[in-house]
Amino acid sequence: FMDFIVFFPPFFCRLHAMQPSAVVVGGGCVGVSCGYHLSQLGYRVTIIDKSKAVAMAGSHQNGNHLATSWSPVICTKDFPYEFAKSIWGVGQFLPYETNVNFVLSMKFLRWMKILIREAANGKKLSEAGTSLCTENYKQLQEIEDRYPEIKTVSTYKSVLKLLQTPSTNDVNVRELEPTVARGLPDLSGIIMPHNVVLDCKKYTDRLSEILVQTGKVRMLLDTTVSSVSRNEVLLGNGDKLSADVVVVAAGVDTPELTKTDLPIIPVGGYSVTWKPTTPVLKTFPKVYLLRGIAISQVPDQEVRLSGLVHFSNGCSGTPPRGQALYYLLNRINSRLNVDLSPFVDHSTLKEWCCYRPTTPDNLPIIGKLANGIYVCSGHSFNGWGWALASGKLLASIVAGVDPPIDPVPFSPCRFA
Repeated sequence: FMDFIVFFPPFFCRLHAMQPSAVVVGGGCVGVSCGYHLSQLGYRVTIIDKSKAVAMAGSHQNGNHLATSWSPVICTKDFPYEFAKSIWGVGQFLPYETNVNFVLSMKFLRWMKILIREAANGKKLSEAGTSLCTENYKQLQEIEDRYPEIKTVSTYKSVLKLLQTPSTNDVNVRELEPTVARGLPDLSGIIMPHNVVLDCKKYTDRLSEILVQTGKVRMLLDTTVSSVSRNEVLLGNGDKLSADVVVVAAGVDTPELTKTDLPIIPVGGYSVTWKPTTPVLKTFPKVYLLRGIAISQVPDQEVRLSGLVHFSNGCSGTPPRGQALYYLLNRINSRLNVDLSPFVDHSTLKEWCCYRPTTPDNLPIIGKLANGIYVCSGHSFNGWGWALASGKLLASIVAGVDPPIDPVPFSPCRFA
């Protein structure tokens, strides 16, 4: 018995040391998903984020909806022309807002060049994005089966459909919507009959809590990162973390941290929420989506308007605060002739804006870079719809196991 007591503690320490280690830079829904799936494959994971809590940047206030299909929002043959018009305020129905003082940087010109090259591949991109959506639903169910307590985060089945008004019909909707005009399968991105309304921030909070409680993941919050390399992360305070694998899931900061020219640019996204005193939507819960805008409400909770694509000042700086409500209400009114302003309760109004890490083909970048660093970023406006599947795909690439879906459409090499 004494031999057992003396021998086994060192044995377990050696066994622990034999586990591969991973550091994930970025504590949004994508980063936490990467940490979760790596831990499921036996990795000791540390997640680092500069905020004081997880999901405080692009994952903080999303449109709440998880869709079963997807199509490019920006990577369309009409985008360059529509973008040019939006600079001068022409075409108020567009899902883009562009400041007149926009400065064209070389990085943006390269990004636009790739977009123009890929714009003809809408169907192929839609199929790849939809495969992520499908896998995301599968992972959502598997996580709930493994950790039933995560179901305490409110989930509502809903219908996602075009907001119909007397001023909209099949003819003018097709004129306003290039996605519909292209005839993509199931009007992907416009009408989605199967949908889940699920709060990204609450879900990410709960999943990270479970991972910490089970000892599978360590969280380093309120911690900045100065640089990363293949097997090391340098923190802002000068400390170094060594690991077998380094994953960067840092949204718009990914190119700078990885010291690469990955074509990820920051595009402004907005949302406003309020507690309604008058019902805004007649059927609850429901999400209404038209390209560039989403309106959602769940029972006994807030109304949320979200969306938009805002290019400004050479894609740098901070999205303008104080304008989100104006942008969103004006977009709904100008495109659908629907005035939601009487329903807004300004006493409970909250505004949010953040940059979305956007690639020119609107698909995320998932895989290994030439310098040995792994990346999982560039999810644009569909981070929550792809996060759980992206983490699964990234972890399978890291561990060298069979991927859940074809990884080629998301490889960093596609931009070489």
